[in-house]
Amino acid sequence: MDRFLRIAIPTMFAGIALALLYAVFSASSKGSNRDPVAKLATGQLAKLDLSDRGAAGATAPFVDIDGNSLTLQDFQGQSILINFWATWRGPCERELPSLAALERSRGDEDF
Repeated sequence: MDRFLRIAIPTMFAGIALALLYAVFSASSKGSNRDPVAKLATGQLAKLDLSDRGAAGATAPFVDIDGNSLTLQDFQGQSILINFWATWRGPCERELPSLAALERSRGDEDF
């Protein structure tokens, strides 16, 4: 039993030390150079190009769901996602869970 404890106790401490190191390195590497919006993108949305994020958008007006005429400038200072999709296209329907996850994560007055 004495020999068992001489081996088990250092092994247990080594395991705990390795687990702590793993946790520290995993936490410090998460999102270090990765965009939080890109992290939520799954499936085809994972290929979304965010390199121009923050660039000026088009000035053409569009009509919202309530019939109001708006431009992208009306959303200045907010993060917006413009998604052109059609209900009859399978890929468009399959991306809806990813968009719902994005809304749950970032959906506030600034997004």
